[in-house]
Amino acid sequence: MNTHTLALPDSPYADAARDLLDRVERADGIAALSEQFVLGISDARLGHRHAVVTEGERVIGLLAVDKEAELAVDPEHRRRGVATLLLGALPPASVWAHGNLPAAQALASRRGMEPTRRLLVLGIEGEALARVARAEAPRGYALSTLEELEGRWGRDRVLDAWLRANNEAFSWHPEQGGWDRARLERGMEAPWFDPRGVLFLTEGEELAGFHWTKWYEAEGGLGEVYVVGLAAAYRGRHLGGSLLRAGLEHLVGRGARRVVLYVEADNQAALKAYYRLGFQVAEEHVVYTQDS
Repeated sequence: MNTHTLALPDSPYADAARDLLDRVERADGIAALSEQFVLGISDARLGHRHAVVTEGERVIGLLAVDKEAELAVDPEHRRRGVATLLLGALPPASVWAHGNLPAAQALASRRGMEPTRRLLVLGIEGEALARVARAEAPRGYALSTLEELEGRWGRDRVLDAWLRANNEAFSWHPEQGGWDRARLERGMEAPWFDPRGVLFLTEGEELAGFHWTKWYEAEGGLGEVYVVGLAAAYRGRHLGGSLLRAGLEHLVGRGARRVVLYVEADNQAALKAYYRLGFQVAEEHVVYTQDS
């Protein structure tokens, strides 16, 4: 086995790394890397650093590092020290364990790493989904798609208002907060992006909030509540439910039979609201941090 540190977008290992991720997902039933880290394999603008372990021409281990890290080990090469080689090559302070599988828990325990963040995936389907996927704008407000609002306000004004609402809603969030125009437009470059799937709630000439949905084309019938956010001036007015239902209605209209969303495990207010609607926990993702 050989270990290499590099930036995958500029290396000959990018395709082999993606093949590794496919093998891991088939074996574990869950993706080892999140969307941004998958993009970082080919998009040098993200500035991710990588370590790979190879055996011949085959990539059998991958570590992707930004502020935090994510890793994948070939199912046929586990318990052979591959993860240890990766973490030794580019030692990160914190590592995501998607699915929090037993092997990841054992690795964290051996390295003295403690869970410092938990992210839950909630899902809703069937009759429960049909019951809540009904949109109605509150009195005095209007619901519009990105295309519709751009037609009235112009693209620059809409994107600026969207960005402002996002950063007000997620000022505390390590991934979703602090966005600039370039980061928003990168998100809109995703192959799944659909301007009809971005919904805005407005009051006159003011943007109150937004619901950005995601459609999983390859998985047929699966949608996601990607991001829902309210501008600071509109918090506490019970508008989030209307935005959520509007996005669910859009996804069901596209053919969604199941919808998922991600929520911090310590966000009890949001969890209670989602549970009341019929969402249930489907997965757990955990950040493990080195005990100092």
